[in-house]
Amino acid sequence: YKHILFSLFRAFTSFIVASALGIPIGLFLGYFLKVRAYFNFLIDFLRTMPSPALIPLSLIIFGIGDSAKIAVVVFAVSFIIIVNTMYGVQSVKTTRKQVFFVLGANEIQKFTKLILPESLPYVISGLRTSLSLALIIVVVTEMQIGTHYGLGYAIQTEQLLYNIPEMYNYIIILGIIGYILNRIF
Repeated sequence: YKHILFSLFRAFTSFIVASALGIPIGLFLGYFLKVRAYFNFLIDFLRTMPSPALIPLSLIIFGIGDSAKIAVVVFAVSFIIIVNTMYGVQSVKTTRKQVFFVLGANEIQKFTKLILPESLPYVISGLRTSLSLALIIVVVTEMQIGTHYGLGYAIQTEQLLYNIPEMYNYIIILGIIGYILNRIF
C-alpha cells in the first residue's frame, strides 16, 4: 500500500500545482490574443518537449527528493491544462461577446458570466487528461529518480529481480487506479 500512497501523493500534488498554474495562464493567454501571439511559439516548443528528458535538469535544480519528481510532472501536465483552457476561452462565439458588449457589460462581467462558463468544458477536459498523464509520468520519474517507494520503483524492482508476476500485478494495480481516478473525475 505504501507504494500506491506515495505515487498517489506525488500525482495529486503535481496535478494540483499544475492546475493552479495552468488554468490562470490559459485563461490569460486565451483572453488576450496579442499576448498569446507573443508566447505561442514558446508554448508550442515547451509542450512538445518530452518531460522525462528533463529529469537530469530537475535533479540539478531540486535534488533527488520528491520535488524533482513533482517538478517533472508539473511541467508536462501544466501545458495540457494551459492549451485546453486557452482553446476554451477562444471557443466563445463572437456573437455572444457582441451581445455582452451591446448590453453594456464591463470586462469583469464578460469574463465571469461568459468566458469562464463557456470555457469550462475545455478546462475540465484538460484536467481529466492531465490527471491520467500525471499518474503515468509519476511512475516514469519513480523509475528514473532514486526512490524507495512508489509504483514505478516497485515495477522496476520486480523487473530487475525477474519477478514477472509481481511486476504485472503492480502494472494492473496502476491501470485500476487510473480507471478509478477517471471514473471519480
